[in-house]
Amino acid sequence: MKRNVTIVLAILLAIFAAGTASGTPVIAQEDEDAQETGTIMDVLKDDDRLETFVIAIQAAGLADNLDDDGPFTVFAPTDEAFNAFQARAAEEDPEATLTDILLYHVINGHYSASDVAERDFLPTLEGARVEFNVEDDQIVVNDIANFIETEVEASNGVVYVIDTVLLPPVNALATSEAGDPSLTIREVLENDGRFETLLSALQAAGLSQMLDNPNEDFTLFAPTDEAFNELSDERLDELMADPEGELSHILSYHVISDSLSINQIANDDIIPTVEGRPLFVTTDESANPSLNGQQITEFNIQAANGVIHVVESVLIP
Repeated sequence: MKRNVTIVLAILLAIFAAGTASGTPVIAQEDEDAQETGTIMDVLKDDDRLETFVIAIQAAGLADNLDDDGPFTVFAPTDEAFNAFQARAAEEDPEATLTDILLYHVINGHYSASDVAERDFLPTLEGARVEFNVEDDQIVVNDIANFIETEVEASNGVVYVIDTVLLPPVNALATSEAGDPSLTIREVLENDGRFETLLSALQAAGLSQMLDNPNEDFTLFAPTDEAFNELSDERLDELMADPEGELSHILSYHVISDSLSINQIANDDIIPTVEGRPLFVTTDESANPSLNGQQITEFNIQAANGVIHVVESVLIP
């Protein structure tokens, strides 16, 4: 992915340089009669420090969202930040696409500087979170980006100008090779070979058809055969003898009625399940999430109707 990012950045920077060298602004400025408080895109276009960011947003097809939707909080890197990032991208081999990077700079909701200062992190539209520290009364993002200008108000949110391009963490982007976005969750489990007991249990409980519906969207926390083997034979036989009772409740406790990436999960404390009772999320020092104290051993296995995360134990509500 490195070449994709660096090539795109080189093109964007070349466009910017050509526009400024010719004396013609790359982005048209708003008319003087324009509204005093415009949209986020209006604010970005009006700031001649952010021309590369604006071009990148337009190239990624995100301009309409920042014009029409919201409210959003946007961390906008300057042209100088993008110049520096081009060198970083060549050296660090980033796995993120340009769209990934841009979405990682946008947060759903309007957050003032005091709101940001009171939080340790916020989830971005990319799915991963950005983290905040306050050093010498200044907010620092992900330990690398400083605010150049804060709280530039827009009609659909707020913009913060920052001095560094932010990169999402690697596990926000990783997808397991075990998945197949053309197959349903049930079909992915079937092809994998590690989930025979889970498939049999889902079939017995009448839940297999739900996970085979391509028109729905689910997250499944999938215990492997080894995880089921941790249960005694007596306990497993007891559950299978009453598939629509306790077994159905346990299996439904592994299903979320939405597709959640590993970083979206890590940004939550409690996740409601189809069963009704919630899963409790904790993270370690590296932000790796566990559910009810049980580790997620493999994540982001893609399917046509959602995503699968592998858990090391059967989760009991």
